[in-house]
Amino acid sequence: MTPFSCLWLYLSSGIDMTCVSCSECIPVSSFSGESPSDVLRDRSMTRQGQIIMSRRQVDEYYIELAVDVLKSRNSALVKSLKDFLTVLPNPSLIEVVLSQGVYHLIETVPEAARWILENPDYLMPELDLNHLALSLVRQRLEEEGYVEGRDFLLSSRHRVFLTPEAKIKLLKTLSSGEQFLVFELLTVLPKPEEI
Repeated sequence: MTPFSCLWLYLSSGIDMTCVSCSECIPVSSFSGESPSDVLRDRSMTRQGQIIMSRRQVDEYYIELAVDVLKSRNSALVKSLKDFLTVLPNPSLIEVVLSQGVYHLIETVPEAARWILENPDYLMPELDLNHLALSLVRQRLEEEGYVEGRDFLLSSRHRVFLTPEAKIKLLKTLSSGEQFLVFELLTVLPKPEEI
């Protein structure tokens, strides 16, 4: 059973967060506020005498679940996914799972990724895709020695102003998935000489 199917069963049951129809799911309701990763690190979780998932599988499970839901292009399921992810012990982990899901989707199903990039509000407030893209541009350019204000400017209106040299360097340092994210979400313009 896929993680998407498990989420669907959870959503339709409304009772328990444990998927009773598959041996691969984590009995989330038994965590008692602990993160799945902490539970798995501290002791072996078993159901019917079998270890269910390793810590790495737990992380991959949530990301795969996010990818499956985002592929559906269904805003109601995206909201349900965000509600489901509140089992994670820290809100920043929700942001990590969603952003990794988006990156994976960009690499594997660009047309579905384009849908979420055209509707970034569906992931708010847990993940601000526009802020993520602007931060990525700033980080990459600063790592290469470019100075904000001199070589590039970032606008709150999802615009990036770049010198020609900074644009060339940015294109070289971004992966294809990161380029997709940046150029789908942001308007990249030549930086004026004087601002």
